[in-house]
Amino acid sequence: MNKTPAEIKNFLEELLEEANIKNPTAELKEAMLGDLSGRLEQWLMMTIAKHLEPADSDGLEKLLEQKVSQEEIQSFLGQRIPDISAIIAQSMLDFKNAYLGKQ
Repeated sequence: MNKTPAEIKNFLEELLEEANIKNPTAELKEAMLGDLSGRLEQWLMMTIAKHLEPADSDGLEKLLEQKVSQEEIQSFLGQRIPDISAIIAQSMLDFKNAYLGKQ
């Protein structure tokens, strides 16, 4: 969970609270956050893939394989998807609703 940006970790912790998961042990909480982080990452990648041209998808895959910085990935996506911030925000809201059974 250490590699998850603080904003994402906060989002996931709030999600657990909204799901009424009360007082899990530290180990269980970390495991749950790790699981949710992986699921959210997959969810966001599927959303991003829907908005990229095939050639750009290949370019993103290469960047991910090279393990470039988060800033480089954000720059790459921002140049190819003009409203990426709004798309990510909506996708996170959709993830939250799906997790909480609101969809």
